[in-house]
Amino acid sequence: MELKAAKNQVVARQLQQELADTLKKQSMSEASPEVTSHLHLEDETRDLKKKLGQIRSQLQEAQERHAEAVRYAEKMKDHVLKYNLNLTENSLIIYKADKQCTIRNVLVMRVYHC
Repeated sequence: MELKAAKNQVVARQLQQELADTLKKQSMSEASPEVTSHLHLEDETRDLKKKLGQIRSQLQEAQERHAEAVRYAEKMKDHVLKYNLNLTENSLIIYKADKQCTIRNVLVMRVYHC
């Protein structure tokens, strides 16, 4: 008995909702063009606000990715500068070593040719 009463309540609620939906649709179809236009504008405004929120979110994400890319580029720039400094230092060491070898070779040649 209680199960049947619960089912009847569910059916009654569904019928009430269907009636409310039907009345709303009927009132909308009978509404004046001004009211319909106003409701349409409200829908458009809501949709545009939603799209604006999405675009703002996308912009913020793009700005965050850009900032991260700038930080990464600065980090890479520092690495390149350090690499170039090490390369210059190593080139100087090689140049000095080569110069010393050349001087030794000249001295050896003088010793053996004299």
